[in-house]
Amino acid sequence: MSSIVKRLIACVCIVLAQPSFAGWEYKHILDAADDIDRSHVVASTDLYEGRDGLIISVKCETDGLNIMLSHKVMTGDGDREVSVQMRVDQNEAYGPELWSLATNNKASWMPMKDVPGMITQLRSGEKLVMQVTDPSNGDTLSQTVRLVGIGAEIEKLSCYKG
Repeated sequence: MSSIVKRLIACVCIVLAQPSFAGWEYKHILDAADDIDRSHVVASTDLYEGRDGLIISVKCETDGLNIMLSHKVMTGDGDREVSVQMRVDQNEAYGPELWSLATNNKASWMPMKDVPGMITQLRSGEKLVMQVTDPSNGDTLSQTVRLVGIGAEIEKLSCYKG
């Protein structure tokens, strides 16, 4: 067998041995009741490190581009808020900031004033570390997610005004 064929076979084997990731996914959702675009971008489970069950998504809502964290049921403080701290790569940490709980207490929303800056960091970063603390009982969840490919998916959102 020629050395060129041997190298080609070795390259193919190396490529096939590399893990494949589904990555970040854009999901187009049009609300049937009011025709509002509620599309979102979310990471596949292979991009997460850790097992605390935090899931970050970038979503179109009636008020524009939003960032949401899905998590286990949390009670929050007296104003129904949880404490969130995040860091993209080695950038300065965001937070802790108070995020409002969704009505089902299984998700929380980033304050709108913070969304543009975080979107900029997410689009240029490699890794996001997240931590959510429930002030009512001190429960803390931590999760890390790789950001490879998020920028291209965010650009598909109609509410993204890059």
